[in-house]
Parts: sequence; C-alpha cells; structure tokens
Amino acid sequence: KLLEAALAGDGAPVFLILGDATLLVDRAVDRVQAWALERCGLPAFNHGTWRCSDGRAGEGLSTARTIPMMADRRLVVIRELEQGDAALHEAVVDYVGDPSPTTVLVLTGSKFQAPRKGQKAWGTRITNAVKKSGVVLNFKLTDVRPVPFAVEQARALGKTLGRREAELLVNVVGGDPGLLASELEKLAL
Repeated sequence: KLLEAALAGDGAPVFLILGDATLLVDRAVDRVQAWALERCGLPAFNHGTWRCSDGRAGEGLSTARTIPMMADRRLVVIRELEQGDAALHEAVVDYVGDPSPTTVLVLTGSKFQAPRKGQKAWGTRITNAVKKSGVVLNFKLTDVRPVPFAVEQARALGKTLGRREAELLVNVVGGDPGLLASELEKLAL
C-alpha cells in the first residue's frame, strides 16, 4: 500500500527497497521500474542498472544527475547496495539529500551488516536520508506469514488453495516466499 501511494501522481525521486525476502524486494523493484519506464521514453536512453558488486555503481549516481533524453524522467537502479564501499555510500547520502527532479533512483539490496567499531552505520544513514526525500520499503522474512501468502499467491494464479492445504505446503517446502511462489506456479500448471 505504501508503494502504490508513493507511485500515485509524480511518485518519489528515490526508493530504497531492502530486505531478506528477496521475492518481495524484486516485486517491489519491478513495480517501481514499470511505473518509471512509462515516463522514460526510450529505455535505451533513460534506463540503467548498476550493481555494487562490479564496482561501477558510482556511474549510476553520475547518470542520475543527467537530464533525460527526449523524456520526462530517467530511471537509475543500483542493486546490491549493501556491497558498496564507503565512498559509494557517502555519494548516495549526498545524492539523496538533493535528488534530481527528473530521475527516479531505485536503491535495492538485502540488508546492511552491523557496522564494525569505528565504522559508519551506512544502513541507518542512507535510510534516514531517503526517508526525507523518498520512500523506504523493507521486506523481512520474519514479517511474511507463509500460509496467507501461499493462499494469496494461489489466488493470483487463478487457483484456490485452502488453509489446510497451504499449511501442508508450507510444512513441506518451508516459509520462504520465493520458494512458495515457485512451487505454487508448478502446482498451478
């Protein structure tokens, strides 16, 4: 609901989407991308994705500051944010403090590790900065109720799954939403 509210109208300039519930993180990122791509004109000119693990995510922030080509918006996605170095995290905090009005920046990843003694708490700093100018979504496995999730997934696939059957499925495959969704797709077929 928070995501849909944020996408109403002009949306937010920055989205921070984190969590260990990978399927839900990916779905939220996909939803923001679909919304933003409708405003980006030709995606080849105005959409880019960078990963912190390849060491080039700073290029994404530079791109976020550029004017979109023949469109109203530019979409920049930076994945694996928790794997970025201190310089990248500092650049993210700086950008988020004054985001480009013509860019939708999506920052995504799992979760930040607790800082070691003497290090900055980047997860907290970035989250607090984004809250001032954008939207923060955090999808934790501990927040997912697997049985209702399985019932809803089956409904989304056009199938009916009773509570008892959903409990059996969760007992067999576990409570991970990604695994449940995969097994439900197989069952639906």
